[in-house]
Formats: sequence, C-alpha cells, structure tokens
Amino acid sequence: SNFFYCLTGFFIQKNKRHTIVSQVWRQICGFESALVVAQDVSDPLAEDTNLEEQREEFGFVLHDQANVLLHLFYLAIDTRVILLSTAVTPGDNTLQLTIADHGSLVFLVLLGAAFALDDDKIVGGYECQPYSKPWQASLNSGYHFCGGSLINENWVVSAAHCYKSRVEVRLGEHHIALSEGNEQFITSDKVIRHPNYDSWTIDSDIMLIKLSKPATLNQYVQPVSLPSGCAPAGTMCTVSGWGNTMSSTADSNKLQCVEVPILSDSACHNSYPGMITDTMFCAGYLEGGKDSCQGDSGGPVVCNGELQGIVSWGYGCAQKDNPGVYGKVCVFSQWIADILSNN
Repeated sequence: SNFFYCLTGFFIQKNKRHTIVSQVWRQICGFESALVVAQDVSDPLAEDTNLEEQREEFGFVLHDQANVLLHLFYLAIDTRVILLSTAVTPGDNTLQLTIADHGSLVFLVLLGAAFALDDDKIVGGYECQPYSKPWQASLNSGYHFCGGSLINENWVVSAAHCYKSRVEVRLGEHHIALSEGNEQFITSDKVIRHPNYDSWTIDSDIMLIKLSKPATLNQYVQPVSLPSGCAPAGTMCTVSGWGNTMSSTADSNKLQCVEVPILSDSACHNSYPGMITDTMFCAGYLEGGKDSCQGDSGGPVVCNGELQGIVSWGYGCAQKDNPGVYGKVCVFSQWIADILSNN
C-alpha cells in the first residue's frame, strides 16, 4: 500500500497529545490524520537526547485510507530509527516494517485492533477570540508540535513528553500559518523536564523552557498566573491549542478553545483504571464531544485565571468515557519555584 510508504522518515512514539504530522507529511502524503503518533526525525532540531526513554515497548495505532485500524507492537532499539519501507498482506495479521538501524532489520508484528487511539486536537470547541490567551505558546521545530504557557517573561511551561533539546517558542500567535505582526519567536536556552517524568506512565508530565531572551510583554504576550491551590471537581476550565479539530470546517491554524469541567477523582480513575497518578486530573465530558487532541500537548488548561493543567494524554479525542488527562500544575508549585530560582 502506498500509504505505508509515507511512513518514511518518521519515528514512532507512544500515544500522547503530541503533534501527529509535520508540514512535510501533509505535503507529500496528503493525510492530515493518517498517523496517530509520530515524530519527524529528519528535523535538524529534533535531537531528542532522551533515547533511554524510547527503550520501551510502545503500542501505537495507524489507520489507512480505508480506516483500517492496526495496533502494532514497537520493538524498541537503541538508536533513532528511520522507516524505509513496509509490506502488508491483505487479510494477514503481519505488517513488516524494514527499519534502518546500522544495517539491522527490525520487524513489527500486527497484534490486531486491540484498541484505537484516534487523532488528537481541540474537538467540539471554537476559534478563540484573537489574542485572548496571551500566554499561549507554540513550540516549533520547523512546524508546530506542542503548546505551552508563558508563566513569566523568561519561562514557558509545557508537557515533558514534548521534550526536544532545542526548541523555538512562538508567542503572540493566533493564526500560526500567517505572519500577523504580533509574533515573538524566541529560542530556548534551557529545557528542563521534571526528574520524576515517566515516559511510560506519563507521570509528572511537565517541563520548563527558559527563553534565550526575555519575552516583550504587551497586549498580545502576557504570562498566566500559576495556581494558588488545586481546583476542585466541577470547576470550568478553558483548554486552548492549535491541535486537530477533527472537523472539516474548523481551521486549526487559528487558536482553538474549548470549555471543560474538572472531573472527580473517582470518575477519572473509573475512566482509566490503574493509570491515573497524583500528578494527573481528568477534565471533559464522559458523554464525549468536547476535548483536547493531538497537537495540543503541553498547552494550557486555565481555570478562573490560573494555570491548573497541562494537556497530556487520553484515549482518542472526545470519545465517550475517555476524557482528557492533564498534568496537575498545582502539585508542581514548589518544583517550578525551585527551578526558576536556581536558573
């Protein structure tokens, strides 16, 4: 299938609310949401030194033009991988991926459609009023891949699973594909993940980015307040991002917003048994319909003017009984204070 040849040059990652495609993918392959979890390894900025974190067995899902879901098993290897070619036999339960790893070949076995982790971005929301979220950042490495939140003129908070050793932080954006005259592009000086971040459980999914120069604060660029305490269940929050809208009409190049309530701990644990840690909370609607999605990762969840959450992960987007899971910023207050004071 020609679809699978479009995988060339992409690195497989675990399902998180990360960007699913680069501009190159869109231009060459023409699939906006063909690959659920991937990262462009041809990106010169994507050094991704955290290869130890990739030494794990990851599940991921692909779907082709016929929407055939494939749950694959990723055999982790030591170095960055480039998918060279694939072969799939109709009706067979094996998809063979030939991978370049210093001459060795790795084969991936199709386990069947055990579960489907769909495309991921703001769903069921609306275009934010331009510049109404002046803390919103876009993390860019040749393309938008994650969101972030400006917390003072020197620091941005995002999700640890968005980590790259170098990144360009884009502030003052609304339409990320256009230059509107209010943008500030600032490279990172330091990127610091939480020491307890676990790439498998996605625990402590938070990182701080120190800007190489202070952001200029104005009506388009302003920090968001850190939480004074943890928000209770029922609190309404706004999630924003440039992720996939799963809509043919919404333009995800324009910042999208959605309002979601914080769910109770019991509802959160019931939705994801054994997967929710003390550094996470759920927000959304158990009936589905409104959610964050891929490309929104690292972005803000703002409740009553305070940054309570970081877009982290979830099964699918806006699916019934699978609300969004967010990093719980209030439990990281001391860590954030320590990093800011020591750096």
